[in-house]
Amino acid sequence: MDQEELEVRAKRRPRTRPSRRELLLRGWSAQLLAGTGLTYRAVGNGATQLEQLERPGVGFSAQASGAYALTRQLTVSAGIGYAEYATSLRYQLSKAGQDTVGTRAINFRDVYRFVMVPLQVHYTLQGNQRWRLGVLGGGTLALLTGARTTEGTACNCSQRQWQPGVGTTSPFERTSLLLNAGVFAQYQFAPGQWFTVRPQGHLFLNSLTNQASGRAARRPWSLGIQAGYSWDLDPRKH
Repeated sequence: MDQEELEVRAKRRPRTRPSRRELLLRGWSAQLLAGTGLTYRAVGNGATQLEQLERPGVGFSAQASGAYALTRQLTVSAGIGYAEYATSLRYQLSKAGQDTVGTRAINFRDVYRFVMVPLQVHYTLQGNQRWRLGVLGGGTLALLTGARTTEGTACNCSQRQWQPGVGTTSPFERTSLLLNAGVFAQYQFAPGQWFTVRPQGHLFLNSLTNQASGRAARRPWSLGIQAGYSWDLDPRKH
């Protein structure tokens, strides 16, 4: 062993053991996402003429979640968020009286509001230190917080607010389960910080209307996109 090899070995830095904080945060990340999308519904037998006139609407969603990397490719996440599912109604209402004849344009937006608790699995298909591409899927628990629907006068020209547990019994289920699937793309613009885009779809597995209401079964769905910010909590990556 010559003198040069001894000098090289002497310059090597000793390996440091990870701290307790590094061990606790290793593999964890946090995410903030928001987006919009097309929302509509599937209705069962017995849909009224008014329900058949419904057209797709624009919805909104936002969520905060935490994610844990089980492997380099496989990550699980859970969080809490908010979502709106909407449909639109546009039609002409004819009005005929003893002295007048005319029409009235109806332009309503029916909306259903939920607190969402998503649980997802993410699988990275391709990627490197700068970007990632993959697929995602999972389930979501949806808790109805309120709704606004076009209701019941003879002309169907007014809307009604619904709140679970307030006033007249709501015709809607308070708890629903959703299935979701989509893809994701991430770009690392700074160490441990990622810009995230997620095109995805959601489908209600159960009817939003309850059987006791006598209404047709209603299963909302959405196709949309979320974008946001994700950052790795592991201090070694910063």
